[in-house]
Amino acid sequence: MPYQKTWVISQKFEGKTVKDYLVDGASFSRQLMKKVKGEGLVLVNGGQTSMWTRLTSEDMITVLFPPEKRADVLVPVSIPLQIIYEDEDVLIINKQPGLAVSPSANHPSQTLANGIIHYYDLQKYDYTVHIVTRLDRDTSGLLLVAKHQYSHGKLMKDHQIKRCYTALVKGCPDPRAGLISSPIRRKPGSIIERETSPFGKKSATEYRVEECFHSASLVHLILRTGRTHQIRVHMSSIGHPLVGDTLYGEFNSSMSEGHALHCHQLTFIHPLSGEEFCFHSPPPKTWDKRK
Repeated sequence: MPYQKTWVISQKFEGKTVKDYLVDGASFSRQLMKKVKGEGLVLVNGGQTSMWTRLTSEDMITVLFPPEKRADVLVPVSIPLQIIYEDEDVLIINKQPGLAVSPSANHPSQTLANGIIHYYDLQKYDYTVHIVTRLDRDTSGLLLVAKHQYSHGKLMKDHQIKRCYTALVKGCPDPRAGLISSPIRRKPGSIIERETSPFGKKSATEYRVEECFHSASLVHLILRTGRTHQIRVHMSSIGHPLVGDTLYGEFNSSMSEGHALHCHQLTFIHPLSGEEFCFHSPPPKTWDKRK
């Protein structure tokens, strides 16, 4: 059964074409329009129609989306998934630390994306994986996945996603709250590592110290921008790298434990209903021994 969506035409689009509505009313991207025209099906009031059909108020447009193509690396692998929420448009997953999100040379198959494909196959979903909010391999917590290209495009276009993180950092930052707004760029000569630099891209991270311990502090952080390794780079830049983050200056922790960073809150506007959703997840209990 192909994935499909139905819309009822409002007075605003009286006299407009099907194409006008899909682009301006339903926020179809140019790429998605091309796929639907070439491989999908568009119905008005149950009958097949063209993109140039004129609409009247209360008409019903139904789009049957074409099957999505999966990359060759997305082979199904049975990986436990903690699904916090699911509907026909999105998945919210609480990711465990130590699990890469997408296949790469270092992690060719044992990734969250491979686990999602396995889950989709069990549910007989004809989708590929659309990751909306990525997390580093060792970062745990809430992650947003769009189930299909349409919801993915709307989520990325609307930019109404807010992520809040909890981290364990070395020492106790002073002041106890602030805004780090140092630009970030890729470190010259490195593919992975980033650094703060006046030649980097605009980056901003809010932080607030929740509690100080013997050698570490519990800090809450909010991303105003979404640069690669942003929290890790910014906290290191003020002399308080994440506990376990050997890439950015924390040299005294076991690499096997990874850095202590967790996405504890995820808020977004649902791409179809327009409703605001907010989810919470506490940090891993294993953090207690690292304080």
